[in-house]
Amino acid sequence: MALLPVYRNEKILWQQLAYSPVPFDSANDSDRTYDAHAKARYTLLIELQYDLQTQDEALVRYLFTQEILNHQEGSIWGVSDALVLNAYLLVSFKNPDDIPLFYDAKHSNFDASFVIDNEFIFYALKDKTALFIKDNFPDIHDDL
Repeated sequence: MALLPVYRNEKILWQQLAYSPVPFDSANDSDRTYDAHAKARYTLLIELQYDLQTQDEALVRYLFTQEILNHQEGSIWGVSDALVLNAYLLVSFKNPDDIPLFYDAKHSNFDASFVIDNEFIFYALKDKTALFIKDNFPDIHDDL
């Protein structure tokens, strides 16, 4: 069933895709959690991959913030395919205001720092990125 039209038309339903940590139901994993909505987000990202439209920018950005939270706060190891696909979809909108999101994704966990390339940060503005970051996001400028 295609869920994309539903989420495009009902922004209030986006909360069903929010990062939602749930403890594992095992004595061996009592301190670990999983994201109850990760699969639903990934399913929607796959749909978006094949029918991405200009109107989807806010939805893709929202999904990306939730994936970042999942990698920052969750006990996930590695990098999910959803984070990488989400970065790819969001960068296609070429919005320089998303630079801090790509920065946060890159720094969301140890493994993400290797998988999320700096190219996502520089894609929208190319050689003008450093100046834009210095003027608009000075807190991350020195790190880059």
